[in-house]
Amino acid sequence: MSKTFNGGAGLHPFDNRIEVPEKPHRPSRVVGQELMLLLLLMPPTDFRVESRTATTAILVWTHTLVTANNIEIDRALGDAAFVNIAVLPGGTTTYTDTGLAEKTRYRYRLRLA
Repeated sequence: MSKTFNGGAGLHPFDNRIEVPEKPHRPSRVVGQELMLLLLLMPPTDFRVESRTATTAILVWTHTLVTANNIEIDRALGDAAFVNIAVLPGGTTTYTDTGLAEKTRYRYRLRLA
């Protein structure tokens, strides 16, 4: 399942997508280690475009826990396939995407790496 957020106004539309597993992991008998694994795999939340100009988008998100070595930002032009545009340190909570085309719809995806 994925969550898609649409918004913007006029010349600055945007879509944000967060990939969410359809089913949570099934608990095992080793509850302590399983819980730790689930906490380590929790993705950042509240991923959104904070602001947008004709050529720039500022992406922000909140960490539940700092769990990854890196965060990867992917971008898609309209309905095209996603392409990686940035690899950021794990504790990062913002990214500025520059050089965007005016009157163009972009989609973003954030992944833990």
